[in-house]
Amino acid sequence: MTKFHFACPGEIFFGENAVKEHPEVFSQYGKKAFIITSVFSDGCPNLALQEVIEVLESQKVEYKVNDSVQPDPTVEACVDILKEVEAFCPDLLIGIGGGSVMDSVKGVNVMWKYNDLEPYDALFNNGPHVFGVGGEDEGKVPFISVSTTSGTGADLTGVAVLTRADIDNKCGTNRRNYARYNFTDPRYIMSTPTALNHAVAVDALCHGIEAYLSRGSRDDFMTNFISEAAFRLFADFKENLLKDTMSDEDYSKQALHSMLQGMVIINEVTGVPHGLGYPLSHYYHVPHGLACGVFEGEYLREFHDPEGRARVEKVVKCIGFDSVDDFCDYIQAVIAPHIDIKVTLDEIEAWTDQFCSQQWRIDRHPEALTRDMVKGMYERALKKFIVA
Repeated sequence: MTKFHFACPGEIFFGENAVKEHPEVFSQYGKKAFIITSVFSDGCPNLALQEVIEVLESQKVEYKVNDSVQPDPTVEACVDILKEVEAFCPDLLIGIGGGSVMDSVKGVNVMWKYNDLEPYDALFNNGPHVFGVGGEDEGKVPFISVSTTSGTGADLTGVAVLTRADIDNKCGTNRRNYARYNFTDPRYIMSTPTALNHAVAVDALCHGIEAYLSRGSRDDFMTNFISEAAFRLFADFKENLLKDTMSDEDYSKQALHSMLQGMVIINEVTGVPHGLGYPLSHYYHVPHGLACGVFEGEYLREFHDPEGRARVEKVVKCIGFDSVDDFCDYIQAVIAPHIDIKVTLDEIEAWTDQFCSQQWRIDRHPEALTRDMVKGMYERALKKFIVA
């Protein structure tokens, strides 16, 4: 019999009208809720916010809304939100949005619990990075996540990825905060702008690939089982995603794909392409999923031992491709229209050093990974963006 350990700390409600059908979830913790969200693009209604507010009002729960979250949130922006939270003193935090919103909620909740510490100490300086589900839930109050994009995984994971001024880069927190409940309603993603939907779909796919190929997953039955099921869901809608002809059923499969890959990275975490992509988001504001996707193909080409190659081949087959080259062509077709940057060789040198300082990411790769290999991935993946 196969042995495994698998964790998914929160409860999940998946499907249309999930929020409206479970109002009791939002009133069980008290009578005050603080909602953290962002301003949506013109023409994209925040249906999730509307429905959560209707539920809170029906349950006689007082609420306050902060919609100040921006992409790639900073620690300092979370501190500003925390001031409002402390003044309101809610019994519950609700995150409505994508990854930046969920990261902000988690950062705020952890800093609130450890308000006797400086923000950076509260978030990052309590010991070494913990892999997988790791660590206890260290938020001050319960947190409910309501997803409006399908890709970030931040609605399920405990880590908050925040922009740090002290290291001039993005970084995951050490202390964790897991949502007690997650609501995933495919209706909420149907009005997502094409560029954003492409970014989050690729991000979710990167989560699954990196976790599946990591050092820790080779004998992990549940990670493999869930990842492979999710890959096959992506295969069903991948062509319509590329052509921007998604049906309601496609959006449902995309939402489920994202949720499953979020469950996977709770246990296995992300790997090399995520680390390579952070500078593109931080310095050039390339959406996170696109920044990771740039490197995914070159990463697959860095597997050389027979077992690694076999796992890579299984991944691309599950996603519906005949070869790594076909997979790379597809990813480039999805992301290319949305990226227009210029980078220098000096930047690549600096980013290579920055990546290689993250030993835990190197350790997650199951084969040898040298500085020259990291630099080579940067140069090959960014070839058309490099200027003298």
